[in-house]
Amino acid sequence: MAMAAKPLVVGIPSHWGTVVPPLQHSVYGAAVLENQFESLVRQGKNGLVEPCAAVSWEISPDRRLVRFKIDTKRHFSDGSPLRAMDFKRSWEDGLRMAPKSNNSSLVDALDRLRGFAAFAKTGVIEGVRVIGDDTLELEYDRPLRPAVEYLADGRYAAYKMIAGRPIGTGPYVMKEEA
Repeated sequence: MAMAAKPLVVGIPSHWGTVVPPLQHSVYGAAVLENQFESLVRQGKNGLVEPCAAVSWEISPDRRLVRFKIDTKRHFSDGSPLRAMDFKRSWEDGLRMAPKSNNSSLVDALDRLRGFAAFAKTGVIEGVRVIGDDTLELEYDRPLRPAVEYLADGRYAAYKMIAGRPIGTGPYVMKEEA
């Protein structure tokens, strides 16, 4: 994807944090992230959750298993295709980062996943499974009614680090300036 010849400068009325999705923790930052990073789902104009990087999802009757079909036609700004593994890697890498707020921003939606408690020891979340390029399965240790709604946030977007900067699948590429 080619960069625009002229950058667009946007002002935000308050410090909004970082463009690294799992480290984001402010309301302004969430609004900014949506331009560069896409989560599995998003909150639509009518307030309902709708597909974004996932084309669809299924929830088991006991609400412990959620299976997402990833839109593998989407690409990161470097041209590489989006895959289910990108979400698993992004979330697990994000949990290894030192949070910029009192707690990890990712814990809200991930702490009830099977195996989350062992993450610090194992380095993986057993309940996040990748099935091929296009299927991401989340298994919770107990029913979680708002599981999909929690994931409608830029903090849970897939991203890649290229030359020390995060890239996403959204329409814009941003850079942080002091």
